[in-house]
Amino acid sequence: MIAGSKIAVPQRTGPLACEGTPIMLLRGALPAALFVVTALALSACATTAMSESECLAADWVTVGFADGVAGRSLAGIDAYRQACAGHGVSPDLGAYRAGHADGVTTYCRPQTGFQVGRNGTAYQGVCPVELEPGFLESYNAGRRLNELERAVGDTNRRIASLNAEEVRIREERERLQALILSSETTEQDRGRHMARVERIDERIGQIPVERAQLEAQSPGIELELREYRETLASQGLL
Repeated sequence: MIAGSKIAVPQRTGPLACEGTPIMLLRGALPAALFVVTALALSACATTAMSESECLAADWVTVGFADGVAGRSLAGIDAYRQACAGHGVSPDLGAYRAGHADGVTTYCRPQTGFQVGRNGTAYQGVCPVELEPGFLESYNAGRRLNELERAVGDTNRRIASLNAEEVRIREERERLQALILSSETTEQDRGRHMARVERIDERIGQIPVERAQLEAQSPGIELELREYRETLASQGLL
């Protein structure tokens, strides 16, 4: 059992297919591990558009394999059916399923599960029952690492945002003070500027409190991330 992880089936998402990507041509050209990484990366460009020539020339075993190795569900064949129906072409369901099953076997490895989880990619529930426990254990470990890395990044970004906001509103306050003191400013505008300065002063008082809270949380989150990385490294996952 990977430290900090538990077997849990994440939320599943709908089928995806990839536009303009000759991934089906890469199956024999790349090692299996590199093909999985390539398929996962290309899955972000998903669409279901297929031209008539693509529908006619498609090797449905390879199309199914490409979807399976990218972790997409069997329901993807429905999108191909719709895309090719306008061209009078029907996908070979049996061939697609055979290729998909082969691709899923490649996808449902623990090392792939870890990478999918770390990337923050949703799992579509494609793994067979005999492979899913090992996949999900690593997936959840990668997902936990993703959550911790995002927590550290979000905290740092929020602190930086507060610092930038403080600089910006202090500069605005100086400009408003000059306008308030100017003899050219109308009483109506002077009153408006003074009201804005009051709001700025209130915000200037809030920012240090918010920043202190984040800075107090930051070491604990960073320590948890560092320790979790060390645990994963000791298990050969990093």
